[in-house]
Amino acid sequence: MTINMGIIGQRVKHIAKQYKINIQEQLNTTKQDEHFLISVAFVLLCIQIVLDKSPEEAINSLTEGGNDAGIDGLHIGDLQNDEFTVTVFQRKLEGFSNFPENAVVKLLVTLKALFDPDKTLNLNPQLQN
Repeated sequence: MTINMGIIGQRVKHIAKQYKINIQEQLNTTKQDEHFLISVAFVLLCIQIVLDKSPEEAINSLTEGGNDAGIDGLHIGDLQNDEFTVTVFQRKLEGFSNFPENAVVKLLVTLKALFDPDKTLNLNPQLQN
């Protein structure tokens, strides 16, 4: 493990501990599993960094959980010139394996379905909205 990985690991563990209740409320779960909370905290940290959001703002973008269609975080930007930016966060916990190509294909299919008003999807509340 490099020093950078150690620093990120410490920060993620701190976020998991500090925002445990907020994470549980956002995801409508009572999971206490440390592995789960650390995994979600890593996504939360990524959302914060990529979107330059506070932890409280970033928590609203979490979608992790059952019926999440493989999407762990989702942010829809403000409407500008009849367009908006969608930022999707997906993490894999496969150790050091590569991000499989079929995961990207599945995500693209899911995104098409999410933005199709004629599709009926069974998704968790964070994505359903």
